Amino acid sequence: MIKKSAAKLSLVSGKKNYETLMKSYMELSVRHKAVVHVLSVLFTETSRTTLIKCLTKLNVRNSNGNAFVVKTLNLFIKQIVSDGIIKTDESLKCSDILIEPVCRMLLRDDHFEKIAKVVQEIVPQKEDWNGERYPVDYNQLIRDVRIGLYRKDTNYINNLILNHLDYYKNMSFYTHPYVDIFKNSFDVAWCAKNLPDDLFVDVFQVLVENAENHLLPIYKDFFPLLQNRFK
Repeated sequence: MIKKSAAKLSLVSGKKNYETLMKSYMELSVRHKAVVHVLSVLFTETSRTTLIKCLTKLNVRNSNGNAFVVKTLNLFIKQIVSDGIIKTDESLKCSDILIEPVCRMLLRDDHFEKIAKVVQEIVPQKEDWNGERYPVDYNQLIRDVRIGLYRKDTNYINNLILNHLDYYKNMSFYTHPYVDIFKNSFDVAWCAKNLPDDLFVDVFQVLVENAENHLLPIYKDFFPLLQNRFK
């Protein structure tokens, strides 16, 4: 079994911060939004090289019509980093506050799948001698499980976790991917409304077990959502 470490279940933390960041995001140019979109699907901290490969594959170019390189990308994202939409040090990551709302907008507008396919092509899983595919590391596992959640694909997610455990026995020391995915701004109400029953129950079970194991509060509307779902 995967060990569930401490994590709070929460919606968007800090309404004012969310509104400020969302306003800044909505005012971005199409190109700047494209960068945020890719990072929101990549989810975990990502190298500039990986981001550039995704942008190039999606035909997102700079203002001169050229593919981005590290230097031009750094100049291009300077303002959205300053605004807090992107977090950066050695790597890049979409703001925790925006990462799920942006992904849900992509899903609503039928753009999510195109970006997810590119991300999984640029950062592919490994393939063993038998043709079985499995995530390279824990970060990729989280990313691909999250993509599976948005695709509502229970079998895909279960196979990901089992295959990863087969190849990385020390996986048992990590947090269950659902805990890491839901600790930021993944909307539990959205999950209850959109996920199929079997996947919703799987998520619910992991989050409740994690909360019980670490004496953490559960999102206050979780049980009413569960009750309404199966009444």
